[in-house]
Amino acid sequence: MQHNILIATILTAHGVRGWVKLHWHGEDPLLALTYKTLYDKNGRAFEVMEQRMQGKALAVKFKDIDDRGDVEKLRGTELFIARDRLPAAAENEFYHIDLIGLHVRSTDGKHIGTVRAIQNFGASDLLEVSTARGDVEYFPFTDDVVTEVNAEEQLIIVNMPEYDE
Repeated sequence: MQHNILIATILTAHGVRGWVKLHWHGEDPLLALTYKTLYDKNGRAFEVMEQRMQGKALAVKFKDIDDRGDVEKLRGTELFIARDRLPAAAENEFYHIDLIGLHVRSTDGKHIGTVRAIQNFGASDLLEVSTARGDVEYFPFTDDVVTEVNAEEQLIIVNMPEYDE
């Protein structure tokens, strides 16, 4: 199953000639031109013609978007790329989408639940897990808590000795 990855959100117009300010969700905003074409949730293509950093935002010029009015209609539009267009993750690094759906087990073998999302409220990434009890638990995605991620076995092992099933 092919997943689409949210990579950017259109913030606002930049100038009057159709330039768009984007909030880039990826690590390197200057990859927009490398990806060349981004898609909205309905499959509409946005071809990146030019790009430049504008403060902390990425400014891009899309093909066939030529004035501020065109951009204003797109404000808030989320833009995606196909998962297979992302570069391979480095060793011990993971794309959030690849962790969602993995089973979570404690180091002593107890089934805890399934990863539902990855959250970050400012300090570090948290695994949001739908538990076997039917509620939601959060586990810090740190080396001392997450002892193993085995994508082949669809499994994450967490070191949480105080966890009660």
